[in-house]
Amino acid sequence: MAEHPEVTALYQGMGISDDRIARWLEKYSEVLLFKIAFKLQGESGITADYIEANLNVNEK
Repeated sequence: MAEHPEVTALYQGMGISDDRIARWLEKYSEVLLFKIAFKLQGESGITADYIEANLNVNEK
């Protein structure tokens, strides 16, 4: 996560756990993670499961 401080900070600001962020950084590109974070920024009630569903859809 130290290599991706911007992505980490975005998701931490959404209340996502460091463990979940680390798994996403292993599985998904940093560009995709940024894209999803900016898409969801400012929305309320966002959960880690909701974000992961968006990551899976956008990865295909």
